[in-house]
Order: sequence, then structure tokens, then C-alpha cells
Amino acid sequence: MLLAGAAVTRPDGLLVYGICGLFVEGAVLLRPGSLRAPIAWLSQRLRTHAGLFLIFAPALVFRVVYYGELVPNTFYAKSAHDPYAGQGLHYLSLYLSAYWLLLGIPVLLVAAGFARLRAKRSLRPPFAGAIAAAVVGAYVAYVVWVGGDFMFARFLIPVTPLALLLLEALLRDLWESLEWRWDARAAGAAALILAGAVLLRYDPYRCEPAPIIQYVGEEQKIYTPERVRYMRELALKLRPTIQSAQPLIEFVGAQSVLIYYLDPATAIESQTGLTDRFIARQPVTERGWVGHEKTAPLSYLNERGVHLLLRPPPPDRRRPESVFRIAGLPGEFEILNYDEAVFAILRQDASFQLPAP
Repeated sequence: MLLAGAAVTRPDGLLVYGICGLFVEGAVLLRPGSLRAPIAWLSQRLRTHAGLFLIFAPALVFRVVYYGELVPNTFYAKSAHDPYAGQGLHYLSLYLSAYWLLLGIPVLLVAAGFARLRAKRSLRPPFAGAIAAAVVGAYVAYVVWVGGDFMFARFLIPVTPLALLLLEALLRDLWESLEWRWDARAAGAAALILAGAVLLRYDPYRCEPAPIIQYVGEEQKIYTPERVRYMRELALKLRPTIQSAQPLIEFVGAQSVLIYYLDPATAIESQTGLTDRFIARQPVTERGWVGHEKTAPLSYLNERGVHLLLRPPPPDRRRPESVFRIAGLPGEFEILNYDEAVFAILRQDASFQLPAP
């Protein structure tokens, strides 16, 4: 039931459900006489996967009926169907440079295998450990395939606790294969060592002039509490004017904090397509920042009647009557469509430095 719920919240949750389901069904089929009573077997299968029918299937039907899609808009916005494995490997290497302790998993996997051979034990791993290894391996492979993320470690943090449990299981298996006694003292010592190693996480961004390494940023160092507080206070100051004038605004993802507190009636995020079906389905012409490679065409913004672009105009469109500034924000921005009713209200606020009508 929990895994079915996870499959509803994220498409990759279905990957975890599928792997666990294969293990469970494989164990059932390997049980002697499992198929001698097919009706009882089918009934048990339906009960085992009740969550898939009671939780996931209705949500899937609702998506198709309401949204017209099997997967959420973010699937297209992030180009999850377009492989970017080179960037994904870079993303994984950054993660492992910080969470270096998890590099012990393949080492312990080999060591435990050799120890089992020497002890003449079966090479088949414990059931729970095998599931953990399969889930961690498949999930990491999926993250690498889609190119990771533009936020450091974000896509891999959800599977980190399971990876740590797998590390513990492998350590215990190695210990027992060497015929050492795994008692409370050994478990406690191992737990303290592993916990201490996690706390000694390496920061790959500590010597970087900016907290960004090849399109992957440590966003807690970019969007500091001080910066977020400043943007919030500025937005709340401008909010009454924005809500009175009701301009249509185009912005990019980095300005989300500002837009959230401005709370305009319509704001189009034009760099990722996270909130826009048309932009999310634009083809990727050049790979770069994962999830930030789809820019809204100017024709589309004109069609939507956007008034203000919160980015500087390109040189070929920069004219005195097409640029404006906002006090407290660096740089200049572009006026795309002029509407006197909207701009007359904006001019009443000295924070908006607009060209003469």
C-alpha cells in the first residue's frame, strides 16, 4: 500500500514498486506447490497488490481524464525521457565525493562474496539485502540515465537511507562469513563508526568561487536565508501595485521567490516549463542545465499577451522604450507588450522605473 502511494506521488516510485513486486512474486513462484491451486494463488496476488488497484489505478485514470496525460508535466519539463548519462555520471560523482562512505558498498559486496566462498556458504544474498541492492542500483541507474538534477544530491537523497541500510547488511554479512560473532557490542561499534563517517561528509563546493560545478549547484548556498528574506520583503513592498495593475509576467526559475510573494494573477515560468504544458514539451536543442533547457518562444509569450519579461532584452530588441528597471533588483528588464491601463498603475509606484508613455 505504501509503495503504491509512492508510485502515485512520483513516476520513479513505480520503479521501486516494480522491483519489490518482482522479488515478492519470484519468492512465491519458487515456493513448492505454489501453482497447484490457481484460484487461491490469484486471490492471494490480488490481495498482495491491492494498493495498486485501490490507490494507483484510480489516480492514473484521474490523470488521463483530467490532465490528458499518464505522467505529470514535470516529466516533460525535466526531459526525463531524453537520456543525458554523461551529466548523470557527473552528478553521481559529486554525490559520492560528499557521501564517500557509500563507496564502501561495492567494496563490501566483493569482500562478502569472497568470504562466503571461503566459508563455503551460498552466494545468494539474504532476501531483504537483495531487494535493497536491486532498488538502490536501479534507482541510481535511472537518475544517471536522466542526467541527475541541477540541485546537488537532491535526486539521490531519497535513496540514501536505504543505501546506508544496505551498507550495514553487507558489513554484517561479511562479519558473519568470517565466522566472527556479531553481538550487541559489534553492532554498536559499527553503528558509531558509520554514523561518524556520515557526519564527516565532504563538501565539494567549499573551494569553489561560486557554489556551482558543471551545471550542478548547492542551492542552500545560493538561496541563503538572507537573500530569501530580502526578496520576500521587496516583493511584499511591490505586491499591492502588481495586484492592482495585474500585468502578465514572464520570469525564470531563479526568480520564483520573488514571484511567489508578488502573487500576480498570471506568471509564466519560461525556462523550465514546470507550470506550462506548451513550454515543457519544447524540444531540447542543446543540453546544459538539467531541467532548464527549454525557453519559451517569443511568439508564444506574445500570443499569451505577456507585458513584462523579468530578464534583459537581447541587443537586437533593446530600445529605450522597451526596457524598465525595478528598484532593488539589479539590471534591466524588457517590456514585451504595452498596455496603457496596466502601465499607468505601475507608474504610480516609484519602484517601477518605466519609459515615458
